Amino acid sequence: GGVGILALEPISNKTQLGPFEAKKTMHDIDREDLFILKILSKDGSFISLDASSETHCNWMALVQVAKTEEEQNCMAYQLGISIFFNTTRDLAVGDELKVWYAPQYAKKLNKSLSPDGKTKSMLGETLFAEAVDEEDENGNNRMEGEESRDA
Repeated sequence: GGVGILALEPISNKTQLGPFEAKKTMHDIDREDLFILKILSKDGSFISLDASSETHCNWMALVQVAKTEEEQNCMAYQLGISIFFNTTRDLAVGDELKVWYAPQYAKKLNKSLSPDGKTKSMLGETLFAEAVDEEDENGNNRMEGEESRDA
């Protein structure tokens, strides 16, 4: 269920998709259950990509995380200071994109080399519960992580 991205036209193997756009944060989003993307520096520092809110992301945040090697058809990797997905096989019209980490990138993030069946997309997740002075669409201050409900 949920949202996904389908190929509208055939996409050949090794097609580069991206870059992945999301809110950049210095917070270490360190949750085993989430598909975490970080821009890593040689000095060991990093920037996490907060893909929890669709409003701060491009379409790539909607790509579902692969549960098995068989269904994986994209891999995420860092190139320079950006994250891209590469297709790992030819995709036909209607195929859903399913991503996992490229092996080298997986090692750097301490993630398994192949899909673990448990990791899920960050979209819609509450990542930080501390108060942040942010205004919602109506100009009301609210806590980040607080659910907004329409009256």
